Amino acid sequence: MLAALVSAVGSAVAFSGDLAGDTRALDEFHALSKKFDEAIDRRTRLRLRLFTEDGVFMTPTGVLFGRRAIEESCARDLKLRPVSSHIHQADQLCSVGKEAWSLGQWWGTVPGERGPAFLQGCWSALFAREGETWKFRMLTFNETSVLQSPGGN
Repeated sequence: MLAALVSAVGSAVAFSGDLAGDTRALDEFHALSKKFDEAIDRRTRLRLRLFTEDGVFMTPTGVLFGRRAIEESCARDLKLRPVSSHIHQADQLCSVGKEAWSLGQWWGTVPGERGPAFLQGCWSALFAREGETWKFRMLTFNETSVLQSPGGN
């Protein structure tokens, strides 16, 4: 489930809405993205409290509700099928008051039966402020294609 996940906010993105021109907010979205990337890359639990308490994580295999369920599921998935590499692209980031949304595309590599499997898909995210910090309220991703490496054992 998590094998193909990438973070939700890239560095080159069209930013519009109430926070347009707010470089501090853009830096905060980038920092949230970086923390998520680091957790995936290190195959560690998402104990950084990147999701709101009532956060939702929608994946190709199901929906997780609540920060604790998300953290536990991600930790389990990263052990079963670790992500070798991933990149993402944010196409849009828009805000309204204390909430924002973003969407884009991702590409990743995971171990496959005959060598690396190359995955790609789309993602979307809703963000909300908890105190002074932006967090994921909902993060979704899909897999639009899987290409298996022709080589390998």
